[in-house]
Amino acid sequence: MGISIDIFKQNKIKYNWKTLYVGFKLDLIKYSDIVNYAVEFLTEHPEISNQNIVQLAWGEDNIDYESLLVDILNDSHIDDFNLDTDIWQLEKRKWRFIILAHYNGPKKLDTK
Repeated sequence: MGISIDIFKQNKIKYNWKTLYVGFKLDLIKYSDIVNYAVEFLTEHPEISNQNIVQLAWGEDNIDYESLLVDILNDSHIDDFNLDTDIWQLEKRKWRFIILAHYNGPKKLDTK
């Protein structure tokens, strides 16, 4: 689908690596947004030297996005990647809200 992460910013919804992982698994996020988030993250956290995040920030063509996201989440002590479990429900709800807000939001009426 390729939803831009900017929609989260516009709606003031917090997002993080878990949000990006869910968006990736549900085929909703643009790969370029994962790369941009990695760059933003490293800019905001210059003390972090996580090689998985650095590799994402490079944005090369042959990146295994899923593997790198999983490694980043593992570093955060997340080891359950079944999206049907409770820990992922909030992230799925964020995406559901964004989809509904973006695609079913208020439409301008044609007044012709």
